[in-house]
Amino acid sequence: MDESRNAGAMEPALGMQKLRLSPGWIVAAAFVAYLAIGIFVFRDYGISWDEPFQREYGQEVFDYVFKGDLRLFQNSVRFHGPVFAFLLAVAENLLPLTDTRDIYFMRHLVTFLIFYGGVASFYLLCRHIFSSWKLGLLGSSLLVMHPRLFADSFYNSKDIPFLAFFITSVLTLVWFADRRTAGYGVLHALSCGVLIAIRFAGIIVPAMTLVVLGLDSVVRGRRREIGKGMVVFGLYVTALLLVVVILWPTLWRDPVGGLRMALGEAVEYPYTETVRYLDRDIPATDLTWNYLLVWIGISTPLVPLSLALVGIGKVIGEMMGGGYRAIILNRGVLVAIMWIGIPFLSVVLTHPVLYDGWRHFFFVYPGIVVMVLIGLVFLWGTAGRIAGVTALLAARAGIGLVVVLALISGVRSITEYHPFQNAYFNELVGGAAGANKKFELDYWGLSYRRGLEYILETDKALEVPIYVAQEVGTFNAVILEPKERERLRFVEESGRAQYLLTNFRWQKENDSLAGQPYYSVNVGGAEILAVRKLAPPPILAR
Repeated sequence: MDESRNAGAMEPALGMQKLRLSPGWIVAAAFVAYLAIGIFVFRDYGISWDEPFQREYGQEVFDYVFKGDLRLFQNSVRFHGPVFAFLLAVAENLLPLTDTRDIYFMRHLVTFLIFYGGVASFYLLCRHIFSSWKLGLLGSSLLVMHPRLFADSFYNSKDIPFLAFFITSVLTLVWFADRRTAGYGVLHALSCGVLIAIRFAGIIVPAMTLVVLGLDSVVRGRRREIGKGMVVFGLYVTALLLVVVILWPTLWRDPVGGLRMALGEAVEYPYTETVRYLDRDIPATDLTWNYLLVWIGISTPLVPLSLALVGIGKVIGEMMGGGYRAIILNRGVLVAIMWIGIPFLSVVLTHPVLYDGWRHFFFVYPGIVVMVLIGLVFLWGTAGRIAGVTALLAARAGIGLVVVLALISGVRSITEYHPFQNAYFNELVGGAAGANKKFELDYWGLSYRRGLEYILETDKALEVPIYVAQEVGTFNAVILEPKERERLRFVEESGRAQYLLTNFRWQKENDSLAGQPYYSVNVGGAEILAVRKLAPPPILAR
């Protein structure tokens, strides 16, 4: 009697123990921790080159939609995907935000939350592909722990939303291919429509959809279902076009002509500046196709990069061995191949203008992470065929150690570079110190915020004349405390300034700067911002 009572009393406790250790709770805890980190650090970042222009563009779209204001059609970037800029404009107009500091903090938080949603979608996608919640969590963790993506997820309001919805669109593609129903076709169309309305390059996913559905029908012997599949695919395309036009106000007057203009701009964006690449200043229009490969190779953590090469090698080996059918039947592998292959093939064929590293191709990185997981699964399986228990355990322990090192390395780099993870480089180029003067470092100009804050902390004058080498330096003033930024007076000539700030973009040397060294921002052994104190201008000298 007593024993039965004790056993009964233990069951809830055991149940609670199982509940705490269940996969769902582990995954939830990881995502809650990541959300908490994002909320804790989103105020740490400065303002990038693009943000003021994106804010203005979003407001023009907002004014056209709700007020009939036609300023939008005078904007040279009116054929940029507007949906996320519009979303931020809606938030700014609905929330009681009046100061620019609060407005940009809101923009950074919303951008992070969009990326957070993309990471959640990537967890679901990896779990679906590999039928493993552990690999799903590992894949999403590797995505988060890329230092450059971590930083950009707070202020890059163009490339990060595109990356997030690209992941979501691939997830809905897999669901659609599995079920072939009108409902999932419409869901996939909604996701792809938002993606294309962020950036026209999102048409890659509809192309992937056509390939996946077509090959799948042929290889699986579903020729009898091709008619039904064409009907469902037609519904998907119709819904997709409708969503794109609805979400892209510039297209409302002339959808066909507008889409043609958007395509032309996507291929030949009018960027005429030079790019620092391999110790040379090269016009953006003259960069070769290997620009992207080099940038990914030097600015991605080495362990994931190495494992991705293993995964790619595994896939190539299967293809050369005649394993096309197995790859097609495994939608995850097929999708990963296209996720990486189509963008790079488009670069080779269309020669688009490239600049600012590989941020425009950040959306490829989740596909690379899928290859990382393919490489891990291959190595794990290979280790399982090793004879002898001791050798087997040692091999798999080594693989586990590699995974742990990848995660620790990501955390260490993010912590060490914070909040300038955008200047991260790996050991292949000698870190940021080795990349200095050979590649762009803080091309976003985020470090200007830190420089301005230091000047205001150390110089208590009522008015502080400042000269900045790049316009982005003035942008960063609006995220400072209102009372503090009122003391700044930006001048157009260094001879009228008390302080000079530069992030060295389009500037080869820093030892030729005028004035005395006053402050600098250094990450990874490289100076990404210099502050020089100049002789007092005449009006101050008097």
